[in-house]
Amino acid sequence: TIKLYKISTSETISLTEAKIRYYYEWPVISGNNVVWLERNEVYGDTNPPKLMIYNTETKTTKKLVDVRNYWDSNFKMAGNYIVYQGPKYCNPEDCSQVKSEPSPGNFVYDNAEEGDQDIWLYDMATDKKTRITSDEEYQGMPEIWNNFVVWVDDRSIAEGNKGIYVYNILTGEEKPLNLTYAVAGGHTAISFSDYNVIWTDYRNGNQSSTNEDVYFYNIQGDTERRITLNSDHQGGGKLDGNYAVWIDHRNRTPDIDPQDLYMLKLA
Repeated sequence: TIKLYKISTSETISLTEAKIRYYYEWPVISGNNVVWLERNEVYGDTNPPKLMIYNTETKTTKKLVDVRNYWDSNFKMAGNYIVYQGPKYCNPEDCSQVKSEPSPGNFVYDNAEEGDQDIWLYDMATDKKTRITSDEEYQGMPEIWNNFVVWVDDRSIAEGNKGIYVYNILTGEEKPLNLTYAVAGGHTAISFSDYNVIWTDYRNGNQSSTNEDVYFYNIQGDTERRITLNSDHQGGGKLDGNYAVWIDHRNRTPDIDPQDLYMLKLA
């Protein structure tokens, strides 16, 4: 179950009910809202996994949206915004007809190997969902900071590579940050804080080599910088403010491959 602990009163609140073969996972909290993924493995139940929201002021729980698969339902929260990776919604007889909101009976699971995933934004203040991306290629692994959303994107990229795009929530403007090289790293592909984006990049090697590097992009200055210069693998970077931290293999030997943590102050 998902539990909420109120520090000021030492009170623990159960947000979900324990039920057989029901799973409640990956809770995130921002302000007065808690979001988590709910799924079940009850035989014969074909309902898809869903994102749920609990508000600590109103003490109410509601469903945000159905998601395609629990293993690729990446979602993040900042302020009143939730950004999540979800499927297109369309009429079963015409899956090219994209709807801005799902209709009863019109939820469609993608049959493609990766699935045609898009980036959606939910504004908790207005209860409005906005589909940010509409390209037929894969978009996923979103991150959000302040009024900006970044994500990994397959469009306009050579096969096997992934680029990075940024979206300004206030202006609705979208632009690419990196379209030339492969982005590596699964669910931790990118990290975003204080106008800075970092990711693991293959440009100095290839996906089968160990020479992955950490790159950084500043949205305000529209500048890119390579953080790591060593020829061994560096990746899994995270940002908080002006500090970047990553996993580094530069101290490996023929007999041992240690994973060290390195940190850099960006400014």
